[in-house]
Amino acid sequence: MNKKVLSRILIWILVIGMILPLLVGLVSVYSVSQSELDALRKKKNQISAQRAVAQKELASIRNEMSTVLQRKEALDQKIALIAEEIDLTDEMIVKLDEEIAFQYTEIERLAIEEAELYEKFKKRLRVLYEEGNASYLEVLLGACDFCDLLDRIDKLGLVLEYDNNLMDSLKDVRQETERTTLALEANKEEVLALRQSLAQNHAEMEEDAKEAVALVESLMSKEAEQQGIISSLISMEKKTQADLNATAKALEEKRKKEEEARKKKEEEESKKKEQGGTTTPANPSSFVWPLNGYATITSYFGWRTHPITKQRNYHSGTDIAAPAGASIKAVADGKVIENTYNSIFGYYVRIDHGNGFVTLYGHMRKKSNVAVGSTVKRGSVIGGVGSTGLSTGNHLHISIYKNGTL
Repeated sequence: MNKKVLSRILIWILVIGMILPLLVGLVSVYSVSQSELDALRKKKNQISAQRAVAQKELASIRNEMSTVLQRKEALDQKIALIAEEIDLTDEMIVKLDEEIAFQYTEIERLAIEEAELYEKFKKRLRVLYEEGNASYLEVLLGACDFCDLLDRIDKLGLVLEYDNNLMDSLKDVRQETERTTLALEANKEEVLALRQSLAQNHAEMEEDAKEAVALVESLMSKEAEQQGIISSLISMEKKTQADLNATAKALEEKRKKEEEARKKKEEEESKKKEQGGTTTPANPSSFVWPLNGYATITSYFGWRTHPITKQRNYHSGTDIAAPAGASIKAVADGKVIENTYNSIFGYYVRIDHGNGFVTLYGHMRKKSNVAVGSTVKRGSVIGGVGSTGLSTGNHLHISIYKNGTL
């Protein structure tokens, strides 16, 4: 046997070795009986029905979550309004304290003036008493005629009457001042009671907001669980459908999907690398810290385990812990391009600093006073720390964008 014949034999062996597994696969596919195919179709229909029920439950969960988020938004707005009322009430209390202090000063001044006048009045009476009728006679005998005598008698009476009237007037003014002070103190008590009521209402609403967040957490957990069930059912459905297809086609589809998954994974990893490279600004020294005196970072930028769903997700910013109302400052000069509310960030502000840099400040206590279109200076206060939106506690969420990318 020559080499040429031997090589042909080897080629045919290789060809048969490559074709034989495909032929075996086709034979196994076409050897399935009609009853087995019917059983697979029945199984697929059952899985499809289960998936429809699961998707309906998922839609119900998402509808409930949307309702709860709307309720949370309404609570955030009410809490912000009550916070403003509390601030105004505190201002009223300060003004009432100032007015009451002034009235007490007036009471002391009038009391001193009344005491001094009373001492003068007593001194005058003492002199009149000690000198007796002689003093009166001197005044009366000094009259040049009868008309002058009558006039002198009237004047003596008027002096005493004037002193009495002046003391009565001072006493009336002092008593009126005391009544005004009592009225102011009563008004202050009412305002203090109102503030206590507002504070209690504020605390109750914050508890309601926490309950809403807890319910959202529960619903998100249910959503993730339901999505897992649906994913499993879809996988089972696809597997059952794949069993109905030809083995060769199924293998080809699998290879295509694996290639697509590989490309998608490469694209995602590439995007992650690109995103990871743009989080640090070119000149970080030009940015100031947004919260003076508070530097505890509770959640960093990047991939993390979500505190609510417990799933891995990409955190779009940095969370800094701070008490409610702590002043939030702009990290650099810029122009306000957004000042609004959404269910995730609550009350938030976005500022364009130029050169492609934009910052976002989320979960503010209430809507910021800065107007859209206005300019802010580095370090200027743009709002206060809060827990509005999807938040479990008071903190600032800050995101930095460069050319539209985190």
